[in-house]
Amino acid sequence: MPYSMMVLVPPVPDDDAEAIDWIFELDESLAARPQPLDQRLKDLVAALVRIYPEPRDLPDERADECVWAESPLEGNGHGKLLHFALSGRHDIDPLIAHIVEAANSRGLIAFDGETLHRP
Repeated sequence: MPYSMMVLVPPVPDDDAEAIDWIFELDESLAARPQPLDQRLKDLVAALVRIYPEPRDLPDERADECVWAESPLEGNGHGKLLHFALSGRHDIDPLIAHIVEAANSRGLIAFDGETLHRP
């Protein structure tokens, strides 16, 4: 089963409950009015695909090794919000930890649908 999470460019509200509602509203508004992806999110994608390549970067015989359920990654976001859909065929716990660490080290916020991981 695929697993999804989001990474956002701050600021977001300090209160987690308020922030979660705000994130879902932002996601809906950005889908209705697409904007170019923020450069900080593009930089995050570039760092992640160096370790976890997208399907287009793998030879056909290795395509099943891809951890991403949807690609290209940059196509899964708008403005200051980016979705990550992870393949359920793999042990994704290390990937989730890596996304959170990479996002937080860049001052970005990772959101797994329940928990906000702030820098």
